[in-house]
Amino acid sequence: MKDYPNYNVESLSKRNLSKISEVVLATIVSNFRSTVLEGDLHKNVITAITYLLIFLVPLAFVLKNTLFIEAEVVFVEGPKVFIFRVLTAIALPFIAYGLIKEGWQIHRNKFAIGIIIYFGWIAITTLQSRDISLSFWGEFLGQDSYSMLANLHYMVLLLGVIVTFDTKEKLVNLFKMVAISGTIASIPVILQNYSGFPIDLIPNGVGRPPGTFGNPVFAGAFLSLTTMCTAYLALRHEKTYSMLLIPQIVSLLMIQSRAGLLSLVIFFGVTMIFSIKTAPIKKILIYVGTFLIIVVGTFFTGGIDRFLQSHTEITGRTTYWTNSARLVIESPVFGFGPDMFRYFYLQVSPASIQGVPEEPDHAHNWLIHNAVEMGIPGAITSGAALIGPVFFINPFLGAIFLGHAGEQMFGVGRISDLMIFYILIGVAYNAYSRNTCSDF
Repeated sequence: MKDYPNYNVESLSKRNLSKISEVVLATIVSNFRSTVLEGDLHKNVITAITYLLIFLVPLAFVLKNTLFIEAEVVFVEGPKVFIFRVLTAIALPFIAYGLIKEGWQIHRNKFAIGIIIYFGWIAITTLQSRDISLSFWGEFLGQDSYSMLANLHYMVLLLGVIVTFDTKEKLVNLFKMVAISGTIASIPVILQNYSGFPIDLIPNGVGRPPGTFGNPVFAGAFLSLTTMCTAYLALRHEKTYSMLLIPQIVSLLMIQSRAGLLSLVIFFGVTMIFSIKTAPIKKILIYVGTFLIIVVGTFFTGGIDRFLQSHTEITGRTTYWTNSARLVIESPVFGFGPDMFRYFYLQVSPASIQGVPEEPDHAHNWLIHNAVEMGIPGAITSGAALIGPVFFINPFLGAIFLGHAGEQMFGVGRISDLMIFYILIGVAYNAYSRNTCSDF
């Protein structure tokens, strides 16, 4: 196993671990019991599948060298893709039944129009792709999950959230499961940091604990989202869940994902600003304290070395961005098609130190990446998906989208965090469109 920095995690005392375990187990039992015993059958099935996705996808993996394919992290991403697509396919008929039962009465508003335009443009650029077959099917066990087929499954998940989680109580329960998923996913990261995880899930050359995600960047994207959801839940609805922030923030500090930590700084910064006039002083102090813990912890738990290296690595990413801009100029309207970034980037890729072209599979910027694959209109619709919900929901929920947008300007979207992202879009839609969710 790798040698990692020695962190001081005294906050994870036996007492705190006991409380965290109690919260996790109680939530799992109560939420799954309610899905089986209460409400309509089709909604219970969709709810149960959604909960299973939230738990299984981030944690799924097989042993290294079990699957042999070009993508190095296929042993963690392949099972995630398989589970996600199978479970969303099972949920599809129940979601269709729910839509029919409601008479297709999904609220027709600006938010709904935005969702239709977003997925509609993905379909159009697939038809205009330089390789329609690859853009539709994608690399099933490859590294990216931006194909038309993948997006159809994300759309199914989004519709399932809209149809099923139609009350404030259900949305709170959904956030509880996201918080618990992030807590469980943080455990392998912490154990890997101390060489205590029994299974080797670290690809060659990776020097930071990646958890069950195969890459620290992917882990940071997922855990930053779940941490923000946990903080929202604790500060707005259930303060008991503040305990679950401890392992997630600790794991992010161990991963040293600068983009992930940036998202938390944005989130807590925005929530502090909007809390000044309305929140009691005790809650404001919690915001300020958490904000300072993240900032100070980043610099004094090994993260300072990563930030001192930022100039070099950001320079490398600006190379991706400038070369990607050349591709956008070549095909500004429809791009090259979903999941085609890697293939066409090779045309403009400079030689690496080894004398061969660099072959990144992502631009490390959500907007630039989508501009290459779906043209400038695709970058606009993708930007609207990241930021647009902010204009329809309360500023505290909007802070999650702002934080994630900051992370995606430097990070990489993969199946685990994309799944949570589309769930959040469904949550934001219901919070805006349904009176029963308006005070979420």
